[in-house]
Amino acid sequence: SVSACAGFLIRAEQSLPDKSGLLFYSLAGPKITAYQGGFLCVKTPPVRTALLNSGSSGVGPCTGVFALDVTAYAASGIDPQLQQPGRAVWAQFWSRDPQSSFQTNRTDALSFFLCS
Repeated sequence: SVSACAGFLIRAEQSLPDKSGLLFYSLAGPKITAYQGGFLCVKTPPVRTALLNSGSSGVGPCTGVFALDVTAYAASGIDPQLQQPGRAVWAQFWSRDPQSSFQTNRTDALSFFLCS
C-alpha cells in the first residue's frame, strides 16, 4: 500500500559488492526478452529507477545487496502510475558485473500488485 507505514522492500541479495545497479519495472506486463547475455523479464520499454549501490554486508564476492523501498518510491510521486490501487507491476534488478561477457547481471523477476 502506498499509504502504509511499513515499507515494502524489494531486495537482491548475494550480489557483487559495491556495484551500481537499478530496478527495471513495467506496468505493461511480463515479457521474456534476450538481453545482454541473459533475459529481461519485464515488457519493454521498462521504467528504470535511479542508480543504487549494492554496498557490502561482509567479506566475500557475493556480499552486496540491492534494495528499493517500493512504498517510499511510489509515495514520492516519481511515477504517478504507482499510486493507482490494483496496478500490477513486474520488476527485475540489473547491475554491473565486470566478469560477465556483457559486464552486467540481472536477477530473477517478480510481480506484485499495489493495494490502496
